[in-house]
Amino acid sequence: MTPAREIALGQIGIGAWGPNLLRAFAGIDGCRVQRVADLDAARFQALDLPGERPAFTGDYREVLADPSIDAVAIATPSETHYRLAREALLAGKHLFVEKPLALSSRDGRRLLELARKRRRTLMVGHLLMYHPAVMAMAALVRGGRIGRIRHLGIRRRAFGRLQAGCSVLWDLGPHDVSIALMVTGLRPVAVSSLGRDFLQPGLPEISYTALSLAGGALAHIEESWMAPARERQLLAVGDTGMLLFDELAADGAHLTLFNKSIQVRPRSSAGRFEYRDEGSTRIAVPGGQPLAAECREFVDSIRRRRAPRAGGANAVTILEVLEAAEKSQRAGGREIRLKGASR
Repeated sequence: MTPAREIALGQIGIGAWGPNLLRAFAGIDGCRVQRVADLDAARFQALDLPGERPAFTGDYREVLADPSIDAVAIATPSETHYRLAREALLAGKHLFVEKPLALSSRDGRRLLELARKRRRTLMVGHLLMYHPAVMAMAALVRGGRIGRIRHLGIRRRAFGRLQAGCSVLWDLGPHDVSIALMVTGLRPVAVSSLGRDFLQPGLPEISYTALSLAGGALAHIEESWMAPARERQLLAVGDTGMLLFDELAADGAHLTLFNKSIQVRPRSSAGRFEYRDEGSTRIAVPGGQPLAAECREFVDSIRRRRAPRAGGANAVTILEVLEAAEKSQRAGGREIRLKGASR
């Protein structure tokens, strides 16, 4: 067998999340981080990195102009994503962009079309799509373990670190919407959302979003930076069973499958409803770090010329949902139908 060609990667940005991304790429066999760009040289020098240190530059254009670099990872503030991503694709680089892909679905579609024209891999850092529990739950739902999906509930609350200029919807929402679409496998149809801003006008710290999905299922997403303690729960309810993952529970290294359901009895039977409760089963969650899995898939997608799970088209759909949710919040919770959604 011919050994896989090494992928040379450049990274732009090593701020809050950038060092984690840099270390993850540096730890992948067959991937060499060749050059890093950031405005703060001292921050780069202070990083503890495995193996040979990449070259450093204060000018990101040097990364894009380097013909030996195959791919670029962007980990800069969200408002710079579209501009830098466009330049990277025009330079012929495969591209990984931290979430969100852009700040509008219009810009996201432009990047997706550009990547297709240039035949470049485009992947977005929707990290929780690579969480072992989320992947396991998605596989169980798709495999019919709880029957037809009826409801998906996501709860994420904490005494949070507010980000200037960013609502909780746009901070946590890209992750949570990606989970909802991945686990259910269903197309979003309409969105209604309520949010409240107490500290930053126009930027809610609390958000409640209801996402109507094709086939009648409903996803409900609760996000808050104003809770006394962290809560991270994912619940899937089907017509024959339920799945629950509580990430922060003491024994949270498993999913719980509840063999419970409520059905409407045939007219000939006594009583209107039939309640089934046959206990619960613990399902072990495989180990592994989401970030390492995410970065490996980007490299593998380049080599195998296949679309990654968290690809550009998926990222554009997530942006469309977030835009609709924000519009709904500004309209007091009015339902917003997504473009192309049939009634």
